[in-house]
Amino acid sequence: MKQAVHKALCDNFNTPAVMLQLADLVRKSNIYLSTSPKPRAYIVRSVANYITSIFKVFGLIDSSAIGYTGAAEANGESILAPVLDALTEFRTQVRQAAIKKDISKLLELCDSIRDDVLPQLGLRLSDKPDGTAMWKLDDKETLLKEVAAKKEIERAKNEAKELKKKKEQEKMEQAKLPAEKMFLNQTDKYSQFDNKGIPTHDKEGAPISKNAQKKLAKEWEQQKKMNDQYSKSSNSN
Repeated sequence: MKQAVHKALCDNFNTPAVMLQLADLVRKSNIYLSTSPKPRAYIVRSVANYITSIFKVFGLIDSSAIGYTGAAEANGESILAPVLDALTEFRTQVRQAAIKKDISKLLELCDSIRDDVLPQLGLRLSDKPDGTAMWKLDDKETLLKEVAAKKEIERAKNEAKELKKKKEQEKMEQAKLPAEKMFLNQTDKYSQFDNKGIPTHDKEGAPISKNAQKKLAKEWEQQKKMNDQYSKSSNSN
């Protein structure tokens, strides 16, 4: 059993595995005390000393006495109080959302306790592929930095989505304009236009070069294509 506990401690402080081993040791000790006609005191004391030593490793007690002391219990309460307060508040909010049948709020609360609440208490909560979760004690500052980095990535993603949406809206607005009218309001650049609305003379009245006319004609064709697609889509809808 001691080897199993030692292996669990070496496995990144696998607390649940250690506690299972200790619980099994206590169970067997209780069976020994209840079934043995003359239980040997040194065996029981040895078990008690060992369990106490492991509790000290986890910081659950800090005295030289065997088992818990009053001070240790008070210390344990002060350690657990922030976690219990967080869970109490979480339960209250979940209950309110459940009464309102607000599924999106429930999911938001689950993410919030993982990303905002528990890191402040030095607790890492990770989602597993099978839908379950696992917890782990970790450095508070490390967790907060990871949360900040995660939020920054999320902010950048949302910003990119908004920019893409804005460009799509601008493109749609541009597509509404008929090609025949796209240059007509640019009187600060052009003064004369052909029957399609393509500029033929600059604002000074000088003829536009052939290369410039080809470029303008290409822009006109692109605009006409977009406008035709928009009109077709609008009529279809």
